[in-house]
Amino acid sequence: IYIADTENHCIRMMDPSTLTVTTLVGICGTSGNVDGNSSVAQIHRPIFLETNGNILLWTELDNKIIKKFNLTSKITTTLISGFSNLIDGANIYYAASKAIYRMDFTGNGNTFVAGNVNSTTQADGVGSAAGFNDPFVIGGDITYLYIIDSNTNMIRRIHKTTFNVETLFTSSTTNGYVDGPNNSGGFCGLTSGCNAQLRIVYDNIVIPDYSNHSIRVIRTNLRRKYSLAGNANDDTVNAQHGIMFGGGIQGTQITSTSNQNNVSGGALQFNGSSDYVVFNSGGLPLGSNSRSVCAWIYIDQFPTAGLSNIVAWGNGANSELSSLTVKPNGNLFAFDFSGLQSLDSVSPLSLNTWTHVCMVYNGSTLTLYINGAYNTSGVKSWNTTNGSGVGAIGGLNTGSYFKGRISDVRIYAHPISATDVNTLYLNP
Repeated sequence: IYIADTENHCIRMMDPSTLTVTTLVGICGTSGNVDGNSSVAQIHRPIFLETNGNILLWTELDNKIIKKFNLTSKITTTLISGFSNLIDGANIYYAASKAIYRMDFTGNGNTFVAGNVNSTTQADGVGSAAGFNDPFVIGGDITYLYIIDSNTNMIRRIHKTTFNVETLFTSSTTNGYVDGPNNSGGFCGLTSGCNAQLRIVYDNIVIPDYSNHSIRVIRTNLRRKYSLAGNANDDTVNAQHGIMFGGGIQGTQITSTSNQNNVSGGALQFNGSSDYVVFNSGGLPLGSNSRSVCAWIYIDQFPTAGLSNIVAWGNGANSELSSLTVKPNGNLFAFDFSGLQSLDSVSPLSLNTWTHVCMVYNGSTLTLYINGAYNTSGVKSWNTTNGSGVGAIGGLNTGSYFKGRISDVRIYAHPISATDVNTLYLNP
């Protein structure tokens, strides 16, 4: 086990079998900036320790330099000025001069990724069209780099192939501790004094909020959240806002009404004949990938024929559409048209009352929940395709209209647990 002993200015190793701790790099208790073999090397406040084969890599907090230690040769070497805590295969991604770069373990192959060099102008865009204020911490997954943009309290994301930069999270506070959706949450300043590292865990961004003594999570696996409080805005970090089709006319307001908490204007009232909402379905689960869909619904009338769509996305033309609907007999009905893989609730839903409904698919088993409780399940093989890249709430442009109220539509890219479902029901 390798340990960055930050305040002692050294890198240490612990043998987990004997719990013996030895110093690998630096003179513990002495700060310095000297490269060389283990007998002479000195370092200063190492953080973001990473390993790759026989290489240890870290950033020195105050010096803003990246160093490496070869476990075979026992030599410490300064690679470059910058901040990094991400090794991706043979690459090291790092922040320097208000921009993001990539290099290999020798310090060669230096490649510009994104940012406006030496400018604090903050902007989304591709490559040099983007700008950062003070990019500080880097994390990543198979597709994206994640950046904490210090001083602006933002979390940014860069696509590794296209180098497109987008803002995922904007804090509502300069420094603070506030939970909530995008633009309402707050951290203790996204800087070295508050947040020490960023990790991607199960499609979530996990941040140790140092000065607030907390572990914080930004739930990126919640891919869509439409409260439908008089609008079709997506409250997640993805900000894939929908478009209302009131009376079937694009951009026309759908009537708002009270929601499950009796909050005036907290839900949309769908007329059952021409009202619906469309949204970009990019990034939603396809094929047989896991997913969960939940919503609060208030049914005024069951469909006389066909289905009443609550939420759907995929390729209806090719019969590969993932959908949560209501049948004429009042049953909750979840399906993927591919192979007619569907599931009915064991009993009908109730009219003229708020009901919480969920479908959860784990890649092989589909489960329905009503008002926080398990209803039924079955083994299913789904194959949703993207089609036009559009999803819909309350109907489709070809019909399947819902007559009643809908609120708090949530789409997850993983199978939420029965406990999670019950929590959503108990905390409307």
